[in-house]
Amino acid sequence: MYFVGIDLGWKMNPPRKRGTAVCILSSQGQVERIELVTTDEEIIDRIASKNRIWIGIDAPLIVPDHNKLRKCERTLFSRGIRLLPTNRVFFERKFGGCRGKILASKLLSRGFSFPDQLSSDRVLFEVYPYGLLYIITHGNPPSYKRGDEHKRREHALRTLRLASQWEPSIEIPLELENEINRVPGRDLINVADKIDAFLSAICVYSHWINKGHRTESIGDYDDGFIILPMQEVID
Repeated sequence: MYFVGIDLGWKMNPPRKRGTAVCILSSQGQVERIELVTTDEEIIDRIASKNRIWIGIDAPLIVPDHNKLRKCERTLFSRGIRLLPTNRVFFERKFGGCRGKILASKLLSRGFSFPDQLSSDRVLFEVYPYGLLYIITHGNPPSYKRGDEHKRREHALRTLRLASQWEPSIEIPLELENEINRVPGRDLINVADKIDAFLSAICVYSHWINKGHRTESIGDYDDGFIILPMQEVID
């Protein structure tokens, strides 16, 4: 069994070069691969050969035609978790389309399903790394994307520790720790993308290994859903 986290670059036509991070975990919680890619085809190439695989994508996979907040987004806002609302018209104007929905469609055509459908071996989930961190830190997530270089490195390392404390069966990837400490400051944005992919993979891994007892699905399969840590478990 494999668990993939995808921090999807939302820009389309063309997508940002190396703007998407992909993290692949084994069923033992070990990172087998974490890298930056550009196109949907590269993403699919990394996972096509794996028969049993759950994928968590940090992007809206279900985009309704209405321009209101999705139910899952209303719930997150009510809990104090900020996010960019899903709006098809805005996404098309700002990013050139709804890339998460398009990638999900490509994967659905290759035998994947959302979790309410028949298959349990090749499943797609929408995840939200910032929301995960917000919940497990009781509203005080580390800020590894903003601030001076020293602060971003420090908060990036803290994020890895927090993730492993929340899901102890996960091994922190030494490669990622080394990158945080050694890359030039200008490349920390790429490291942040990899951290988000790692968190996305951890979220679906925890959903599997704990059989949904430490995570919850917020929303529904018509309007969109997000898998996040269960608040009651954290409290």
